[in-house]
Amino acid sequence: MEISLLLQHYDYLSRLAAAKMNSRHEAEDIVSDTMLAALEYIHRGGIIEHPRTFLANTLMHKYNDWLRRQYRQPEVINLDLLTDVGVDDSHLLSFGDNEEFAAEASELRRQLNYLAKNIREVLVGYYFAGRSVSDIAAVLGIPEGTVKSRLSSGRSQLKKGLSKMNTTDNRIPAKLHFSYGGGGGDNALRESMVERDLIAQNLIILAYDQPLALPELARRIGIPTVYIEAIVERLIYWELMAKTDGERYYTDFLILTPEDYVSRFDGQLDFVRENFDVVGDVISSIVHKVDELDFVSSFGSRKLKKLERYAVTRALQNFELFAQNEARYKLDYPQRRGGGAWIMHARKFEAGHDYSCYDEIGSYMIQGGHRSNRSSSCEGVKSVSLYEFDLPMWDNPRRFNVCGDDNYFNYIIPMLWDIYCGRSLTDSDYPNSLIESIPDLIEHTALLTRDGDKVIVDIPVMSRVEYNEIDGIVKAAYNSLNTQIGAKYRNFLKGSMVSVPPHLEASVPHMFRYMPATNCIAMSSVREACDRKIHLHDVDYCCPAVVLVYDL
Repeated sequence: MEISLLLQHYDYLSRLAAAKMNSRHEAEDIVSDTMLAALEYIHRGGIIEHPRTFLANTLMHKYNDWLRRQYRQPEVINLDLLTDVGVDDSHLLSFGDNEEFAAEASELRRQLNYLAKNIREVLVGYYFAGRSVSDIAAVLGIPEGTVKSRLSSGRSQLKKGLSKMNTTDNRIPAKLHFSYGGGGGDNALRESMVERDLIAQNLIILAYDQPLALPELARRIGIPTVYIEAIVERLIYWELMAKTDGERYYTDFLILTPEDYVSRFDGQLDFVRENFDVVGDVISSIVHKVDELDFVSSFGSRKLKKLERYAVTRALQNFELFAQNEARYKLDYPQRRGGGAWIMHARKFEAGHDYSCYDEIGSYMIQGGHRSNRSSSCEGVKSVSLYEFDLPMWDNPRRFNVCGDDNYFNYIIPMLWDIYCGRSLTDSDYPNSLIESIPDLIEHTALLTRDGDKVIVDIPVMSRVEYNEIDGIVKAAYNSLNTQIGAKYRNFLKGSMVSVPPHLEASVPHMFRYMPATNCIAMSSVREACDRKIHLHDVDYCCPAVVLVYDL
């Protein structure tokens, strides 16, 4: 790769680093380290297919390394050296060249960094910067009595053995996997801030069961307060954490564990089997009604099977999700900073967790639910929408990885539309990496196929009016399920709700707390239908539940 291609992304890296680092010089250093790492990788024979993504990921690793160095080597102040508030300069700390005093000074700085900011700033201002009580009060905008109170509190905390703050339970960091209900806004930016940051993730985990003051959070994670303050502030800004009036911090969303899912798995399979006479009849009805639609006559067997699968999956997931809460359609997702309205939840995995417990459950779960994306840049129509499920059987549940997330979510819809309309991609503006991935999209996703030398779209394409006919079949199927077994389903869910800490009772909707008891209902119904040769029993190829819908 030409070095000039890397340099094209230098400004982007500089902006990313500036948003992370404390100073311009630190930002410049981390950008230089990132570029050098990329050049070294190329020199060793590495191939960088997506420079921007490669550089951004490398910079984040460099940033996390920088953070860890800061946490291990806190710059910091002896407690017995602190005097009461005085009127002269005798309170100023001066250690000179005395090695013993210098060691005590280092210990004091280390311990000071575990204190809350409002306490720490008055201690540093008074004992190290030599400011008077009145000066500190003026700078901080607080009464002099408050300054004196905080000085007294700080001395008391330190003299009582604050060195305990450096003792931890030696816990190994856990990891979170994030998901969202709702949509819109800059989810990618918010999630990227924590997805590779184990410090942020474990602060979130530690503050889940109960609100904690920053010094207590610092003690539990084993990192001085001064170094976690900025992280917690960012988590609050992105509404992943919240703060009480008493300056205590807590995680403001639901965290689930593998046990929440594993313990509720068999019950879901039993429910489906016990009620399959009803479920099976509804699935058969969906398939029959879809096959009778006039516009599907030109689809061919494989496209028709994908459309059947989409309609069946949509109806079953609607029942899986919506029947648990009749107010589901009226659920209000809070408006968030950065746009969008969403409620987040996460799954927690302890270090060394055996993911094999999910092997069987994973084959019964829809990955992420029903996803819809829309493009308004498609020639000849107002917009085109892609509706899809990521399914664990006869599908590639991570089809977006085939061409890269950025390519898939930014360009796949207009590219599919251009191919469907017979337009050449030779002189298009699509990224080369997307064009080059077409053979893989054909082989691994079944979104495209070949007719001789020609690439064609291999999923159902329909107008909005035609899609509304599918939607009507889906709604009728859901209503039938809800009428016949909805009461049984809600009764089944009683006692299956995940418990949450008291401070989250009002903010976490019941439907999210029911998820571990509902996430296998739809796919276990499909598997049972397949075993009974009602649906998909004749499929032995990649058959994604994906449709492309255009608005004129």
